[in-house]
Amino acid sequence: MESKRLLVTDEEGNVCGSLLLAESDERIPLKLSEGQLRALHAKCNALDRARDSERGAARAAALTDACSELGRGVEHFSDLSASEASWLLDRLEDEILAPSE
Repeated sequence: MESKRLLVTDEEGNVCGSLLLAESDERIPLKLSEGQLRALHAKCNALDRARDSERGAARAAALTDACSELGRGVEHFSDLSASEASWLLDRLEDEILAPSE
């Protein structure tokens, strides 16, 4: 794998440092944010209250859905990337807004 060096200059053009950039096709997904984690817990709690379910039932169902959709084990919301958490938040919002049966 080839790497490249990027020179860092100040406002006058003087070199003041450098960064080593590695070439890679592998993308490292961003971890979910604290806000996303809080929102996941809040939406699951809201679903439990709306359905008069036992506390934690919506969280367990959401984690099961994530496992099925992502094709890998997801034991905790913190196992999700930012984009995966976004997908799950949208799914939970749809469930919250769906009419009760």
